Amino acid sequence: MSLRPELVDKINKLSLAKNVPIHQIEKLAIGLSHAEIGEKIAASWNFPTNLVKAIGDHHQPRLSNEEHRPMVYTTYLANILCKRPEAESVFSTIEEKVLEFFEIDSVKTLGSIIHTLDEFYLTASEALNV
Repeated sequence: MSLRPELVDKINKLSLAKNVPIHQIEKLAIGLSHAEIGEKIAASWNFPTNLVKAIGDHHQPRLSNEEHRPMVYTTYLANILCKRPEAESVFSTIEEKVLEFFEIDSVKTLGSIIHTLDEFYLTASEALNV
């Protein structure tokens, strides 16, 4: 979709305005979400199955089978946390099975994880002069 920056911009704006996840708008706009496109590309490149499933299911971890859950759940949670959210605003939106898998039992625990990630990000940015 980076070949069509105007489409990406429209999708992002619509997502914010309507409070609808980007992957759902992508599906409506172009017939596939970035997760589905990524899954097809990864499979065609013969990536390991657990990585292919993590790419394809990272917005719908409940669809993953037990064998692929660790990778899918990790990718799902990383996708949420990379946006550097406030723990209070995102805790209730995270799928319960994922919270259980990572033993995240409270907003405080999630906040601690986010804080640690922020510290790591700052340290890495300073080390890389970014």
